[in-house]
This record gives sequence, C-alpha cells and structure tokens, in this order.
Amino acid sequence: MKMKRNVFVLPVLGLLFILCQGCLEDKEENPAPESPSITVESGEDIPVFETAGSTASLTFTATSDWTVSVDDAASSWLSVSPASGEAGTHTLSLVTVANESYDERNASVTITSGNAKKTLTVTQKQKDALILTSNKVEVDTEGGDFSIKLQANVEVTYEIEDGAQTWLTPVSRSRGLTSSVLAFHAEANEASEARQAVIKLAGGNGLTEEVTVYQIGIGPALVLSQSEYIVSSAGETIQVELRSNTAYEIEMPGVDWLRENSSRSLSTYTHYFIVDPNETYDAREAVIRFVDKENGLKDSVNIVQVQKDAIVLAKNKYEVSGAGETLNFSIQTNVDFTVSTNVDWITQTNTRGLVEYPLSFNITPNENDNSRTGIITITAANNKQEITVEQTGKVDLKDVEREALIEFYKATGGDNWGNNTN
Repeated sequence: MKMKRNVFVLPVLGLLFILCQGCLEDKEENPAPESPSITVESGEDIPVFETAGSTASLTFTATSDWTVSVDDAASSWLSVSPASGEAGTHTLSLVTVANESYDERNASVTITSGNAKKTLTVTQKQKDALILTSNKVEVDTEGGDFSIKLQANVEVTYEIEDGAQTWLTPVSRSRGLTSSVLAFHAEANEASEARQAVIKLAGGNGLTEEVTVYQIGIGPALVLSQSEYIVSSAGETIQVELRSNTAYEIEMPGVDWLRENSSRSLSTYTHYFIVDPNETYDAREAVIRFVDKENGLKDSVNIVQVQKDAIVLAKNKYEVSGAGETLNFSIQTNVDFTVSTNVDWITQTNTRGLVEYPLSFNITPNENDNSRTGIITITAANNKQEITVEQTGKVDLKDVEREALIEFYKATGGDNWGNNTN
C-alpha cells in the first residue's frame, strides 16, 4: 500500500518541477521594466543669476519622456526651455529678467520623468541698495552727538573728509557696519563762521552716498546747502535748503519763468521754487538771493535751465532732376547732429558750419525710366528730421539741350532774328 502511494506522488512532484522551471525561464525572458530616473551631470553647478538678469544652462539625462516646470511664484521672472522631451541627454536654457527688488529671490525648477522627480533651486541676486533718510544733518554751535539712519542690504563703510576729522568723529570706531544707524559726534564750534563737512558712505557694487553736516558758528550765519541747480528744459520744482540762526528775506529775480511755491508745506529752512518749461532754443539762468540786512549777510542760488533742443528745416521735401545735380539746403539747430541717407545715390559733399548749417548733397543721374525716392535723416539727441528727395526718371541729354535752346530762343526774341533757322 505504501508503495502505491509513493508511485502516485513522484509523478506529481515531477510535474510541479517542470512548471516551476518554465516560470523561471519566462521571468528571465521578460524582466521587469526599469524605473524612470533623472540624473543631473555631476559637474553642473546650480545656477546663481546676476541682478541684471542672464541666461544659464543645465544638462541632465532622463531614461524616459520628461517635462520641466517652474513654480508659479517665479514664472514672472524665470523661464525654462524646452519644456519637454524624450529619453536621453538634454540641456535646459534658464533665462531670468532683471531683479529690481532689494531681496534675493529663489525658484524651484522641477524635472519629471514618469514617477521620478528632480527639483533644483536657482537663485537670483538682489538689487544692492544704500538708502539714506536724509543727506543733511544740522548741528548747533554747542555740538553734540547725532546719527545717520540708513537702509542697506550690503556692508557699508564710512569716511569723514580730511580737515573735518578734528571736530567730527564717529562714536563707534568700527568701519565695517552692520547697524542701520551710524553715530557721530561734533565738537562745539567756537568760531564766528559756520562750518560743514561731508561724510562719504560706500556699499557693495560701487554704491555711494554723501551726508553733509552743517554746524553754525557763534555769530550770525546764513548757509545754503547747494549753490547751483541745473534744470532740464521740461521744468521742475527744486528744493533749496539753508541753515540760519538769523532772520532773512528772499529776493526773487525779475523773470516770469521762476517763482516760489508758497502753497507747499515748508520747514523753516526749506524753500521750493517752480521752474517753468523752457520753450526757447537758448539756455537761461537766474539768481535767487537770501539776504539778512540786519547783519549784512547774503547768499545766492544760481538756477540754470537748459534750452529746448531743436532741428529746424526750411522744407521737408525736394524734387530734383533725373540728370542728377547738387542739392543745397540749410538747417538751424542748437545740438550736435548726424546726417544719414537711406539710398546710395545721395551722398553728402561737405561738413557742417556753425549755428546755421549749410548741407550739400550730390545726386547721381537716374539711369532708370522710373522715378525714385530717397530720404535724408538728420538726427540730434532725441530729435530727428527727415527730408524726402524725389528724382524723375532717366533724362535724354539731347532733349535737355534742345529744351534749353528753345527757352533761350524765346527769351531773346528769336522770331525777330535775322537768321532763325537751325
């Protein structure tokens, strides 16, 4: 009985063995698919962009189709291309616009391939800043401590001008600053005259600012912070600041384009003046005087306004003969200018003169039957004037000579000549 049982079991075991062997062979012939992967080249640095904006590249390898995306918060200043691709090695182009903010900014760039993801963080530097709450400090005769408040995202150093270091000193001796408040001390001014000094502040990337320190003397004083203002032709409102320990009057010049803005809120020593637009072609200037008649003190501010730039033409269009000729015309301008043409058959033949500029151009003969048009462009700063030159088609010189003879015949009474045959 036992023997029969063994005879039955052995065939079953053999069958199971054969089936298992077949499964193993199937697995070897059909291995499981490889999982997608993303590899960034080992030598690639994570991009750090300059403030002005720039372009960088990033190379990676994906084992299957892929896409790339930028987080929504950075989409306005960072773009990446191409946005997708097939398996293989690819190079992304990353482009940033200028960072006008005073903070560094970051963005996440995510590469996705199947269920694999690779996220890289790129950085763009901030716009460096050195901002002062005021460029002027006023100190009494007795002297004392004062502070300069600033905002900066760079390291700041300071320097007191030579000649003032005997009476103007820093409270903190450290030159490398991290605080937003700089403290200084001014000694008492025992002289009758006022005095002033400049403290220069310097930050990274060439940022500089200046603070002027004014200190009144023991005698009456009238000190202006600036003696001259240059104003554009568009006009503007200027701010004039002075320091005084006595009463003074303002004497306005007798011009109609400069006046005090009395409606604006004023401090005791700050005055605003309105300069109207200059519609003339000449620069103009005027002097505002501040006078203390009681103590015989006076100071003045010179206002210089530049002219309205212009190019004035006699006419904007000339018609010339198809035979070619010399074209002469003049312009009036108060600025430097350049001359160009858009065709090669008009060439300038002389240089400019002074104030009124005679220009001369050579017009070559037109060898075509059709008329043609060229433009002469005169450019100076933001001004541009165009002159159109139209030339008739090809001219037969024999016809020109014949027409000239006919005109001469008529002008001299040819019908009355003794011999008027030709």
